[in-house]
Amino acid sequence: MLVDPDYTFTNAYGLRWDAKNETAYPSTFVLDTNRKVTFAKVSTTHGDRAKADDVLKAMAAK
Repeated sequence: MLVDPDYTFTNAYGLRWDAKNETAYPSTFVLDTNRKVTFAKVSTTHGDRAKADDVLKAMAAK
């Protein structure tokens, strides 16, 4: 979980959803112990979020 009240991370990675009543695109990232991104899903709609099975597979991958 990331709390980004001033949108520093959101703006740095182009995740700002600049529409009425929105803040950021629904996004899921999995990092390994070396801080390498092993899974990324950025959705441009609310219905296209990362699936739990995909995230769990990414977390289990070595």
